[in-house]
Amino acid sequence: MTPTSSHTNSTEIEDTYEILFSYVVQDILEGYRNLLEGDLPEIIQWCVEKEYIQQALTFYAERIPIYFWEQGIFCPNQREEEIYHVFWTACQNKDKKLDISQNTAREYKSYNEKYCWMIKFLNISTSESKESIFCKEYFSQINFDSYFREIKIKVSDYPLSHIANRKQLNKAKRMAGKLLGYIDAGRAKSKCRKELDAIMMDYQLLKEQRNLTNHAGRNDNTEYWSYQDICTMLLQSAERLIAVTNDEGRKY
Repeated sequence: MTPTSSHTNSTEIEDTYEILFSYVVQDILEGYRNLLEGDLPEIIQWCVEKEYIQQALTFYAERIPIYFWEQGIFCPNQREEEIYHVFWTACQNKDKKLDISQNTAREYKSYNEKYCWMIKFLNISTSESKESIFCKEYFSQINFDSYFREIKIKVSDYPLSHIANRKQLNKAKRMAGKLLGYIDAGRAKSKCRKELDAIMMDYQLLKEQRNLTNHAGRNDNTEYWSYQDICTMLLQSAERLIAVTNDEGRKY
């Protein structure tokens, strides 16, 4: 075989590999399209489809509060957002004028700003911290005793009540009602108030399952759902979010 012939064969082989690899890349990109281009609900659906259930639960628990804010599903009203910005900035700058402890400032610096509002900041007004300089200055006109309400949803009416046990449903109802109370109190708003009860129930129930899987072996086995039930809940919760997000005609 001449050197020229050998070089030609080598080039043809390399071209063949490149063609084959290009097809593989196309297949990979097509399979990951929802992950690369989708919003959070689509990413959760993709994770379930690929059987990445722990990842789907983590995305849901850690990213949904941020998604709620960005999509107007559950977010602060204008005054609340302004107040929260003052608090968040004070935490980032370790401002002692508002009597914010170093531990609190450190904790808020470790998480996403929008996540912290729903999961951490809202509780300030009903915790021991309400005696702080910050809360006295910004929340002095709020009647804390009438802050919360029971959400107006019967546990038996919840669309996925057959998956969770009675204890889990009642706890989720209590926690969801606590968050929805901030809408009544004028601190939060939602563009999908009609559907929000069920959406918040979804979040509380799935967050608990995520916490249980993170502490496997420490809990009563009756609290764990089956693999199929977790998949069902994740998919139906994602579909519920997609439905309210895609309805562009909704207003606060």
